[in-house]
Amino acid sequence: MTAIRRITSILALLSASAVLGGCSGRNKPPDGYGVVQEHVVFAPRNIPPIRSTLDFTIIEIDGAPVKRETPPLFVDMQPGALVSAGTHRFSAMVAPHARPPGYQPHEITFSAHVEAGRIYDLVDDKDGNPILIEEHAGPQ
Repeated sequence: MTAIRRITSILALLSASAVLGGCSGRNKPPDGYGVVQEHVVFAPRNIPPIRSTLDFTIIEIDGAPVKRETPPLFVDMQPGALVSAGTHRFSAMVAPHARPPGYQPHEITFSAHVEAGRIYDLVDDKDGNPILIEEHAGPQ
């Protein structure tokens, strides 16, 4: 029984440290890379707030498979696409966030520029075209 108590105490300490400051969220992108986040519905803390009606999943960047970031320990998040700095051609599957029954996502391609050290949200503009918007988080 003491082994179970020790394990429970260790897990409680790890959880408390994650909640009280051990976790700051997304890692900083590696040198020379930016991060593109997909599946964004609404980002109210961004300045200005972001809203997207379409759900994008990047499947290729410049014809190569997508490399994903590794989420920090104890952070539940969708890993973003790691993209080297520069202009790239993206292929993505797209569908509305609210999918009608039987809806099949379709593939699109678009070009966008990524700067090193920046985090972008992949969303749609007012005409439904994919765009990258740099994340500017406001106060929490």
